[in-house]
Amino acid sequence: MTPGKCGVDREWLLAMLPRHARADRLLVLRVERMDPRDLCHLSAPLARKAYNMARAVAGDAHRSMAFLRLGIYRDTLLWGYIKPVHRVEDMVVRSLRKRYPKHATAVCSPRGVFHAVPGGDVHRENLVVQPPSKGRPGAERPSGPLAVLFDRICETAELLGENEETAVRDDSGEEGIWGEIWSEYYQTQYIEDRRNPRLFHRAMPKRYLSSFPGLEAENVPPGNSTLDDFG
Repeated sequence: MTPGKCGVDREWLLAMLPRHARADRLLVLRVERMDPRDLCHLSAPLARKAYNMARAVAGDAHRSMAFLRLGIYRDTLLWGYIKPVHRVEDMVVRSLRKRYPKHATAVCSPRGVFHAVPGGDVHRENLVVQPPSKGRPGAERPSGPLAVLFDRICETAELLGENEETAVRDDSGEEGIWGEIWSEYYQTQYIEDRRNPRLFHRAMPKRYLSSFPGLEAENVPPGNSTLDDFG
């Protein structure tokens, strides 16, 4: 949401601001008590600061949704790993839930595991989860407490009976045909003539490259372009 004829959406700003990594309760209260006209039109330094922080949160959520790599667990749960700067994990889960309404979804991050079953609310578990060692979540099976949690989520989703018709088969223990489809799609997207490192770095600073496991060169089929190609 950007300022325009109608100014900034106050509700949007106040929803994004508390998610910022450096936002505290005092800052949020100060912004909430501002004159709505100052906040709407960014006529005060505090309003501008709050707006920039809200935009940073929205951008972090957008990048996380765009670069999240998904794996499939027990034909029921779609899951992935991200390292966002701000507190946007539940936003990503809600986006996945909207995109895949018949599946349970989970997003792992250094802040824990955020998950939801079809039609359910987003919940958070305080588990320490490491990035997938092979990059893509589907390339390996969760183990330990994470597997226990995923089994519980799957059992709940299966009891709801919401995902039987759209289950994604994963009989190979990895990504099966869906991984093959993704690889074939990926191989067709790189066009050497359109390679533009300057534009790439403007849109994707290096500090973001470690936030999305699976985009490193060793995790991509040979011959394909990767983010590391521009590093």
